[in-house]
Amino acid sequence: MKTPLHYQMTEYDCGPITVMNAIIYLFEREQIPPDLIRNIMLYCLDGYGAEGAPGKSGTTRAAMMFLSNFLCSFGCTGQLEISSRYLSGSCVRVSQNSSVTDCLRRGGTAGCTMNGANEVAVAAFLAKRCGYLDIVRTIEHALEEATFVARPTLDDYAASDAEARRIAREFLKI
Repeated sequence: MKTPLHYQMTEYDCGPITVMNAIIYLFEREQIPPDLIRNIMLYCLDGYGAEGAPGKSGTTRAAMMFLSNFLCSFGCTGQLEISSRYLSGSCVRVSQNSSVTDCLRRGGTAGCTMNGANEVAVAAFLAKRCGYLDIVRTIEHALEEATFVARPTLDDYAASDAEARRIAREFLKI
């Protein structure tokens, strides 16, 4: 059974919610061990805000790196076939031989669809043309409607992005 994607509960929890949504997208509900979700939340929201309030600066890069290493170690236990790789700085780019392109090649066009729909929905939200909760609904709709290519070429990614953006605009009626 698939679980719906989660919304951020605060402006600070985008890191853990993004990781949990990736797990929800990749695995069935019955496959996800509860200690995995507990540890994701436990390792995140470690930043302190300007006035010293815990969690009010979100999740630090160090915590996301630690979480990535934890996911790899968790995958080695055999409880869930999962791995992770922390990318930052110049490693986060889309080019012929980048890590992001390699990840997309292995995972089909779903990531591209998700990103294209997200960009349209977030822009619409910032322009006050849709509600906050419409962002995830738009992404879910695009993932259901868009063409999936399991072994895409770079041209397939471009087509997937364009299709996701069109689907998102139609869904939001913008």
